[in-house]
Amino acid sequence: MSNILQIVLLIGINYINKPYHIRGSINDTIKLHEFFTQENVSSKNITVMTDQTGGIYAPNKTNIINQLNLIIKKANSSSNQVNIFLSYSGKGSNTDSSAIYKTGTLYPLDFETYGVSTDNYLKQEV
Repeated sequence: MSNILQIVLLIGINYINKPYHIRGSINDTIKLHEFFTQENVSSKNITVMTDQTGGIYAPNKTNIINQLNLIIKKANSSSNQVNIFLSYSGKGSNTDSSAIYKTGTLYPLDFETYGVSTDNYLKQEV
């Protein structure tokens, strides 16, 4: 029986100290991290990005794209089956692009400066 590589990316953004601050997103991420740890997912395969993490783990537009690309690279280089779990807890929206399609939108921590991330943008960048 082959091993299954499990890769987890958890993003929780509360927008701390912003006028549009929300509650619970970081807590969602903490609870999911606890769950995956209890399920014996290797800590080296769990990435957490919140307002409280810094550097390459700050949930800004560039870092989120970089983490998604790292996951894809890791998955493509594995000879095992790969399960990927992504959780985003933060601001988002849907906009009508046409009568049959809605565009999903994520609001990274730096959206005021660098804009939102639409599903089309994510498909293009990842």
